Amino acid sequence: MGKAITLQKNTEQQFRIFIESAPIAVGISRYGRTVYANAKYLGIFGFNGLDEVYGRPVTDRIVPQSRQQITEWIQRITAGLPGSREMEVEGFRKDGSHFPLYLSVTHIELDDGPADLGFFIDITERTRVAKALRESEGMFKALMDGSPVPILLADKQGKVEYVNEKFRERCGHSIEEIPTIEQWFLRVLPDPVNRVSAIAAWNAALRLVGQQGSEIHPQEFSVTCKDGTIHTFIPALSIVNEKTLAIFNDITGIKLAEESRLASETKYRRLYDSMMDAFVSVDMDGRIREFNEAYRGMLGYTSEELLKLTYVDITTDKWHAVESRIVKEQVLVRGYSDMYEKEYRKKDGTVFSVELRTFLLRDDNGKAVAMWAIVRDISGRKKYEEALEASYAKLQLVLGGVINAITMIVEIRDPYTAGHQKRVSRLAVAIAGELGLSGETIENIRIAATLHDIGKIYVPAEILSKPGTLTAIETNIVKVHPRASYDILKKIELPRSIALVALEHQERFDGSGYPRGLKGNEIIMEARVVAVADTLEAMMFRRPYREAASLEDALHEIEIQKGILYDPEVADAVQRLFRDKRFTFETGT
Repeated sequence: MGKAITLQKNTEQQFRIFIESAPIAVGISRYGRTVYANAKYLGIFGFNGLDEVYGRPVTDRIVPQSRQQITEWIQRITAGLPGSREMEVEGFRKDGSHFPLYLSVTHIELDDGPADLGFFIDITERTRVAKALRESEGMFKALMDGSPVPILLADKQGKVEYVNEKFRERCGHSIEEIPTIEQWFLRVLPDPVNRVSAIAAWNAALRLVGQQGSEIHPQEFSVTCKDGTIHTFIPALSIVNEKTLAIFNDITGIKLAEESRLASETKYRRLYDSMMDAFVSVDMDGRIREFNEAYRGMLGYTSEELLKLTYVDITTDKWHAVESRIVKEQVLVRGYSDMYEKEYRKKDGTVFSVELRTFLLRDDNGKAVAMWAIVRDISGRKKYEEALEASYAKLQLVLGGVINAITMIVEIRDPYTAGHQKRVSRLAVAIAGELGLSGETIENIRIAATLHDIGKIYVPAEILSKPGTLTAIETNIVKVHPRASYDILKKIELPRSIALVALEHQERFDGSGYPRGLKGNEIIMEARVVAVADTLEAMMFRRPYREAASLEDALHEIEIQKGILYDPEVADAVQRLFRDKRFTFETGT
């Protein structure tokens, strides 16, 4: 305290006692810097001793964005200029936290010179209470104005002070038309007997509210609104700040809704029980709680028997772990599962396949309370699918036989290319696999490569087997075969890409091929694969007009024409097959 301001002995002692015992924070400053602070001051700003604040700017205790404003305000007070000596600002604690602060500054004269005396009050709680009060009042008014039900507010004498929009809308009366509750009853209850009874019940309810302090519901009564419609109300009466608050519950709509609900429930139950698909609901322990007739009939149990079982009891053992994982990873996480299959066991022990999707049901608090599912017996569909697969397998065998027969016809007419289409097919399939094409695409390539030269049946045999160089006319005749192959294959129920491969297998990457001069990606990928396989095989096997080339020469030719005549990806794939993976035509691998 040796740095504190100097006072005369008696005055200093009294002043110190007053300041130290003050219930609020007090600070003294000179020239904008703190020279004294009491314990309360140190406490609200989070300091341990005067040394931490002595000589520091007073504005350090204010949030940075308000410091210039406070400095100018204190300077006006020091200069004796008119203006308020009080202000509410954001205080700034030692730890950097903010809080609402009331600040009052007075300029004083002490024995050793002038100073500024400041009183600091943490008004956090006051601010909170004031905010809560404002919010409460605002909420009350918002609730009144936005209420979906009619509301009336009256004083002790029954004078109507407020009716909300819903009251005016429903009853048709403005506050000017019904200055008192009694006059409102007179308007809406034309029958004197009913009116007297309603007023008596209303007043009796108000007396009970006054005695018990809780909300009271008088008897319901029907009123005739301004437009002539009749509504049945049950008013809820309470006292708010010595005023009568009446909330009118229009049970006309509720009764209509109840009748509609009962009708809907009956309709739902009939629909529920007549559903062809089975419905079941289980609690979170798996116990069956609700089901329709289709579900009961599917399993062959009585209703009483089903209610004693869990869904695990009727599921075959091999599906327990699978379904448990589906519930844990899908139903409990996102509220529903994907469609999945499992097996049920009937009461008589018969096992059959079902398809279902499970949904999670939560209560109003978000707690999972049940699961329900739509279940469909797919045992018939399973048998049909098995039969279809068997039929498809037989059809594939027949198709394979037809393809082989067609291939033989072409090879009989052109014996020098015997085995050509099969070898091209094996290499094309291997290239497609190396490129990572889909299984369906690879199968289409296999068939297309096997049939790509079928159009040669229209080319005279003497041209196909001619040992010398073909004339221009003969060459043009041979060039017809891709179009002829396409015209044959497009009439057969095969994937469209198969006919397109036959049409485009002589196209070239730079557009120099035939019959349409396509280039690059204009040529379908399947045809680009078959083009390389067809060319490589043709070079490596003897023809009437030339000897076979070596593997190295054939691969070299593909390499130098990569990106010109042949797709670069396909060309690279065929290099890998032969150089790295040792592909052979005999095995196809």
